[in-house]
Amino acid sequence: MADPRDVELRRIVDANLVEYGRFMARATPGGEATEEAGALLVSGATASPAIVNSAFMVRSAVDPNALLPAASTFFHTRAHGYGIWTRDDTDAALEAALPTAGFVLVTDMPLMVLEDRPPERPAPVGAIVLPVADEAGAEDFCIVALDGFAEDEEERSAVDSKFSAAAGLLAPEVAAVVAYVGAQPVAAAMSFTAVGCARIGWVGTLPEHRRRGLGAAATRAAVLGGFDRGARFSALESSALGAPVYRALGFRDLGRNRIWSLPTTDDAA
Repeated sequence: MADPRDVELRRIVDANLVEYGRFMARATPGGEATEEAGALLVSGATASPAIVNSAFMVRSAVDPNALLPAASTFFHTRAHGYGIWTRDDTDAALEAALPTAGFVLVTDMPLMVLEDRPPERPAPVGAIVLPVADEAGAEDFCIVALDGFAEDEEERSAVDSKFSAAAGLLAPEVAAVVAYVGAQPVAAAMSFTAVGCARIGWVGTLPEHRRRGLGAAATRAAVLGGFDRGARFSALESSALGAPVYRALGFRDLGRNRIWSLPTTDDAA
């Protein structure tokens, strides 16, 4: 039987993800959002299915027969690809229906939480971590996100869509930070705080500066920024490579989130 505390944590984390989807729609130029068939459907300015065009589950029990047509209409009307996010604890029926509808599993991510405020620590020698406080800082964040977070052209397109305006990094509920070596931005991370949870995301380090603790320093600063904004705990979805770094910061596994997408023509070939 699941720990009741973990069940409650998961409920709040899921609600925070939905709020982040709404925020993305507000802060992204050309962003739109609507709630239909138990999901929040969010689109951005790019046609890429990565991140900015997503369906986030709002209810614990979602009827695939209602959701899939609604999502298809919403995104295809905008000529966008899209991803459907599912949760390992409540979306078994939806996950069973997705392959039959032509969807493939793109990402299966550990969902992790940090329940205590981490101690403040100095940045690695030769580096400094600064909050994003103006458009110049937002531009530096994007430099890192494009080359340190994005792994392919779809994710680069998502970065361009999400951060083409600085509002997505300068809003009061956001704590975005950049790590610098000299004048060069080399690592970045941000948190979005809502419903008592700080969601950590867009963590990246330029390839030539990895394995120096810079990404961990930026993540710690983003987490602390979330606690400063009233968060009671932090959460994130991790890559397999990132999970050991986050566990070293004190995060623990809470469950898994998955992203499903329809193959493109090139994928099908």
